[in-house]
Parts: sequence; structure tokens; C-alpha cells
Amino acid sequence: MIDGVRIIPLKQIVDNRGAVYHAFRNENHDVNVEEVYISRVNAGVTKGWKQHLQTWQRFVVPYGKMEIVLHDERDESPTKGVFQKVILGPEDNYVRLELPPKIWYAFKSLSDDYALMINISEMIHVDGESNNIPLENDLFQYDWK
Repeated sequence: MIDGVRIIPLKQIVDNRGAVYHAFRNENHDVNVEEVYISRVNAGVTKGWKQHLQTWQRFVVPYGKMEIVLHDERDESPTKGVFQKVILGPEDNYVRLELPPKIWYAFKSLSDDYALMINISEMIHVDGESNNIPLENDLFQYDWK
């Protein structure tokens, strides 16, 4: 596991009427949530690579199934150079994946139609706060097969 990455189990309340999927509770009041948005990723589509420089990323997948791949290129990290793959979704692994700043990530929808991913951020989007590189790059490679 990459140093600083957290996986938080989440509660689902499911009955014959439908379901409630918990995503975030600020029980310790230690997170200042500024922005929440949902990404829809169509079947088989891979998005990334992205790295936030200042803010934590918190991902929850309430619909579908998503493969999220992390890569640590932080010079000061004991896990520099490590990849970590996490599959998220309400059927398989309903958790919140929390990434510290400077972790590279990319994600792929494994669903037949699409997947929805909630991103809970401590910052409102600011130009220049993140870096993007193509999936195929010279910094690091990952086999998405």
C-alpha cells in the first residue's frame, strides 16, 4: 500500500425499496470540504494521469465498478515508485479511497454501461493546483489490461 493512502469502509443501507450509500461524515471535524463533484466514466474508458499538489482526493463509487490505479513519485516517500490498484463499487468494495497530495492517479470504468465516482475535495478547483500527463508517458507506465 502506498504511504499515506487510506481506505475507509462505508455503510450501505439496502432494502426492497432501494438503497442509501454513505459517502462522507466529518465526525472528527478535521476536514474542511469545499467541493464535491461526480464524474461519469463510460464503459471501458480510462482517464488520467492526474496529480493534485495541495489537496487530498477522496473517491467513492456509488454506481458501477471502477479500477483506480495510484502511483507514488514523491521523492520523500518510502513507497516511491510503487503502484497500487483498488477496485471500487457498491457490489464489490464500497469504501472511500483517500489520497494525499502528490499521488498520481488514473481510473477506468469496468462497468457494462458507466460508473459514477464522487470526489470530495478540501479545495475548490484552482488552475495550476494539479498536473496532468497522458496515460502513455515517459515518467511511468502501467498495463491497463
